[in-house]
Amino acid sequence: MSSRKSSTRGGQAVANYDSVATPEGGKAIVQTALDAYGTVDILINNAGNIRNAPFTELTPDSIETLLAVHVKGVFSRDPAVRRPSYDWVTTARA
Repeated sequence: MSSRKSSTRGGQAVANYDSVATPEGGKAIVQTALDAYGTVDILINNAGNIRNAPFTELTPDSIETLLAVHVKGVFSRDPAVRRPSYDWVTTARA
């Protein structure tokens, strides 16, 4: 949902344009939320990209870009955000 749609429905949103593909970008994204709201209660990993080409035509660079966003991006957030989520999931399954 865009920040405009969220606002018109009574929610609040803040934009950040850093990349999830790097640890620095992930920390900047988290810091934007902390600066705006003081806490991060939930983290939704919905970043993604696509390369419209047959697998046989993909290059090592295009594969690296896909992995950077889809795989590494999940781990690029500040560990202080990831750890409480993990504890909640662990506790919920016990």
